[in-house]
Amino acid sequence: MNSVSKYFQELTQRFGDGWNQFWFTPRDPFTLCVLRIAVGLVALYWQVTFAPDLIAFFGPDGLLPLSFVNSMSISPTEVSYLDFARTPAELWISQILGTAVLVAFTLGLFTRVSSVLALIVVISYIHRGPQLAGQAEPILSFLTFYLCLAPCGQYLSLDAWRSARRRSATTGRPDERATSHLSWTVTLATRLIQIHLVLVYVMMALAKTNGDAWWNGIAMWWLLARPESRTIDLTGSLAGHPYVVNGWTHAQLIFELVFPVLVWNRLARPLLLAISAVVWGLLALVTGLHLFALLMFVAGWGFVEPQSMRVAMGRLGSSETAGRLAAT
Repeated sequence: MNSVSKYFQELTQRFGDGWNQFWFTPRDPFTLCVLRIAVGLVALYWQVTFAPDLIAFFGPDGLLPLSFVNSMSISPTEVSYLDFARTPAELWISQILGTAVLVAFTLGLFTRVSSVLALIVVISYIHRGPQLAGQAEPILSFLTFYLCLAPCGQYLSLDAWRSARRRSATTGRPDERATSHLSWTVTLATRLIQIHLVLVYVMMALAKTNGDAWWNGIAMWWLLARPESRTIDLTGSLAGHPYVVNGWTHAQLIFELVFPVLVWNRLARPLLLAISAVVWGLLALVTGLHLFALLMFVAGWGFVEPQSMRVAMGRLGSSETAGRLAAT
């Protein structure tokens, strides 16, 4: 009985230690800061695209009047601040304020506040016009939400620049660092992004296995043959090459099946992230789902270790930039 008791005690202790290490080990927020910029730019572009048809969609005589949207709503909690904008002038004020919030979030200005406000902006547009939402909006929503949980303005932000200015004025040393930015909230947000992305891959793969189109290799041809959405027309080039189309179809399915498993392996992770750039880039060209494909690729950055992200960002810039990143 003593052996059994010790076994279960050790089992629970190791499980608890592993659980805490996975979710709550303090982590550098640099990767999330890069994600903040990318997600902010996508959200800003997405929100600005509503401007040309703002009144046509959401106006009192628009295609999506509030009464119609409310009648089609599944949940009464789907509230939007755009619900309170009833006139064209009020709608334009809401649009401009939303744009300003997303700009502040992208630049990292008052990030703790602007990140929450950015989430409200994104959710408000989705709730106000759910009929306009597509595949990209769920990805944009969960990325924006999880970035609210962590200090994603610690680097590459106006907040960091303002903090450095204050330290310089106080100490006279502009390169002096503040205390460590390691935080368990960074790990929590990172793990949530990773797990949520993996679940998205699993659901997409499972949906593709239901039916014959992805098994017999013709699904990609169906996507190529849709003239209303594709960016480029490859039907003429691939019409006489069925094996290429079949291979492309199966490669897409295999990638979505293996990504959720192998991305947790440190050695396989860089290869999978590199392949994802090709997979989602090609899919964006043939389907026209540019924002969805871009967000799926960007969400994969959540698996990049902060130090690796620093190295990658340094290589994209000058040697001086690399030095500043290494010093932060």
